[in-house]
Amino acid sequence: MADSPVVRKQGLQRLCSLYRQGGRLAAPRAMKALILTSLVDRDSKVRRWSFNALAQLGEAADVPLMIGPWKDNRNDPEIFEAGLTTLANLLSKDDLLVILKEAEVCLDASALMALGQQTDGFRAELAAVRLDIDQATHGQLRSATLLIGLKKAPNTLFSGRFPVSDVIGDLNLHPDPIVSQYSFWATVEHPDLGLDHVRVPPSQFSQLPPNVQGWAYRTLTKDGSKAIAHYDAIVEASESVHPEVREGVAIGLRDIYYDSLDVTVADWFVDERDPAVRDRLLEHMATHVTKSSAYYEEVMKAYRDAAGGSVLRSRLEAANRDDAVSLEMRRITFQMNDPDLFASMMRPTMNTQNFNGPVNAGGISNSGIGNSGSVQIVSAAEAQAKVKPLLEQLRQELEAANAPEGSAHGIAIVNEAIASPTKSKVETVVGWLKNVKEGGDVIAGLGALAISSYDKIAPLVHHLPSFS
Repeated sequence: MADSPVVRKQGLQRLCSLYRQGGRLAAPRAMKALILTSLVDRDSKVRRWSFNALAQLGEAADVPLMIGPWKDNRNDPEIFEAGLTTLANLLSKDDLLVILKEAEVCLDASALMALGQQTDGFRAELAAVRLDIDQATHGQLRSATLLIGLKKAPNTLFSGRFPVSDVIGDLNLHPDPIVSQYSFWATVEHPDLGLDHVRVPPSQFSQLPPNVQGWAYRTLTKDGSKAIAHYDAIVEASESVHPEVREGVAIGLRDIYYDSLDVTVADWFVDERDPAVRDRLLEHMATHVTKSSAYYEEVMKAYRDAAGGSVLRSRLEAANRDDAVSLEMRRITFQMNDPDLFASMMRPTMNTQNFNGPVNAGGISNSGIGNSGSVQIVSAAEAQAKVKPLLEQLRQELEAANAPEGSAHGIAIVNEAIASPTKSKVETVVGWLKNVKEGGDVIAGLGALAISSYDKIAPLVHHLPSFS
């Protein structure tokens, strides 16, 4: 992983999210080895998310390597409870009780809520817990809301008289912004909770902390009828100065469509500058691609512009539900993977092709359908001019990477490509980057760099000259 703690944490979060959605790694052992070393990372959030990731792809044989780091974080409740949750997921109740006894861990409310996130083995003990929201610690309330969102909380967690659905809204304005955020998150995640259980009027969502707003607005988009009724609030959120708020709304809109929403989203997409938010809007548009011509054009353009095998292409393919659009996406992939065949298919009709926009000599990269879309012409010289600084930047980053064994070969082939940026030499670099990003050399710490470089360089390969 890259040297930035933020990048390492985000990578672990993304990994956990993909596993929860059913995704799996092509090389899990290499990744697991890397995560195990991250249990002693200098950053506390990286350590916590390392335990969370191991709950997804770890196994009982890994537990001896976790015990020491877990005990070392005893004074950090968030990390210690994350480790406890992971152990509960990997071990039987009997084996876990042995470790808890050796570590002198008391099965109090905090421990039971951490255990309850991953195992039903302590259900009876958890059912006896009663949390007074005015007396509970911030950590306990965070754990409680996590249990609710995961549908693991006993209905009497807060009171023997009032179910959790009657109490969860009282945490919406909690002074701890994480507790407040988790209360909205739980409302979104739990199938029986919704906007009716929220204590803050939608007109006041914009006054909440940014991290809370992103989830508060998603209580509006959980139900299509509620989204229509609170259209103005959604438009207001789309114009927020905080990217996390706009991204939260964009995620919530993924499965919602109603008349005039496409106008709002299309205008928003044009003005949006944050790549993460744009990608989320594209997922919404891909989900409803046949309902709006504006959606279709933007989705297909984004699909063409994205690198083969990129995360964005995978997201657009997964979101799309139309067979004809899926066929068009496969055609684009085929054309990009075999440009010579594509050129031979196009050559007989080259003189009659109609283009909307200026045309310069060079290789053709379509951004429309047939002869009806705008066409961007990329010359070989232009492609070389674009790829050379990218290669030089990649070389500098490889030389600076703390992975001399993993980067040595990469530096050598990049130097060759810089000296002569031909199609074959740059293809060699792209092939190496692809192997690294798919996990082959991720243990060497080059994974994040490979993903970033691959997505920038790969689209230019097919426009490069075959000879220098």
